[in-house]
Amino acid sequence: VFFSSIQALEKTSRQSNYAAGSTFMDAYAAQLRGRVGCAVKVVDWGYWASTGVARELPSFQHWLAEAGMGSIDPASGLEALSRLLGGPLWHVAYLE
Repeated sequence: VFFSSIQALEKTSRQSNYAAGSTFMDAYAAQLRGRVGCAVKVVDWGYWASTGVARELPSFQHWLAEAGMGSIDPASGLEALSRLLGGPLWHVAYLE
């Protein structure tokens, strides 16, 4: 299971380095899935409410709201991960 970021899909100038790393991770996971044939799963996470910059900076919460996004609470994030692991999709994005 690869934990990537929504930045792989929704690139913002504020986090171009993070977007590049997440885009690479998604591509690497796809290549592994195709070449090795292993059961690769990828989730491009949005922002989590109780960790990192989303929790520490009120201005970041404001920026998320302006971008039309919310932050993920741990219970809903774990539920989404469970659905990914048990479902047929191998690559999903999860936003609140």
